[in-house]
Amino acid sequence: MLNNMTKCDLMLVLLRDFHNDRSAAIRCDRLAALLDLEPRQVQRLVHKLRHEGHPICRDVDGYYYASCPEDIECTARWLMTLGWCIQKTACAMLTAADLDRNASCALVMMEEAINSL
Repeated sequence: MLNNMTKCDLMLVLLRDFHNDRSAAIRCDRLAALLDLEPRQVQRLVHKLRHEGHPICRDVDGYYYASCPEDIECTARWLMTLGWCIQKTACAMLTAADLDRNASCALVMMEEAINSL
């Protein structure tokens, strides 16, 4: 059975069955070592699993499969803030280079959206 499983499948099983609570979080580097992956590859797999709808959460102790809605909400808000910070940086660069006069307007709209959360 293990021979037919992808690294993504294995990671899902590890998180869902053994790291299924904030108190059982596993650090990215440890997960990478268990799966014989680089940490960046683990991050990509987490991204893929989240896109598939799996509640993979993260805190200072590492990744875990969420067992309560509050953990999912906390991680979702962190991800939204992270995305907003990236968009804010892109808008600032475009505005500074005078490449997109609408970027500053978009920046204001993004700030308002984040503040409404």
